[in-house]
Amino acid sequence: AFSLSVYPNPFSKLMYINFEVDSRQKSAVSMKVYDVAGRLIKQWNNTTIQQSNHIVWDGKDNNGRQVPSGIYFVQLKAENNKQIEKVILLK
Repeated sequence: AFSLSVYPNPFSKLMYINFEVDSRQKSAVSMKVYDVAGRLIKQWNNTTIQQSNHIVWDGKDNNGRQVPSGIYFVQLKAENNKQIEKVILLK
């Protein structure tokens, strides 16, 4: 099982990221958000990912700054699997 879903999309305050990965792959999972230029905006650590199968993104980057309105890409990656969802942030 490997899946990624995001809602609401577009979002303005909070985005809910739901994911499912095989339990054998849990240790190698990464969840990242990139902007349209491919820059890493937000990344969650393994501990956060392992604790549940959903994450809430508040539209802030790794430094706690609010990112501007625009298109972002949420990437779920584990071993040989990768899924990307395009999301739109509207402020």
